[in-house]
Amino acid sequence: GAQLRELRSQVPGTTESATYFARHRDWCDHLLFYGDGTFAQGSLGGRGSWLLRSGDSRATLKLNWDVAFPSAASREVLEWDAQAKAFVAIGVAVRHIAGDA
Repeated sequence: GAQLRELRSQVPGTTESATYFARHRDWCDHLLFYGDGTFAQGSLGGRGSWLLRSGDSRATLKLNWDVAFPSAASREVLEWDAQAKAFVAIGVAVRHIAGDA
């Protein structure tokens, strides 16, 4: 679907990014996803790597945090929710807001 193209269309090794907004149970911030498989929080300083996988019926987005905002898990797995138009998990929602699709 469109969310897969949004993340996969980024050219590896460049600084181009897709911007998502994350509402976490403990914080909210922009997440910038880069074509080299890394991501960064917009203002809170967290960063890590991301991996997108598509399964039989849902896409999953795995965030591996190298530096996490206090109380964030070191790894989060979110599933695409077509109705919400967001990647979601308990207490977390991540929605696309800008960047090339």
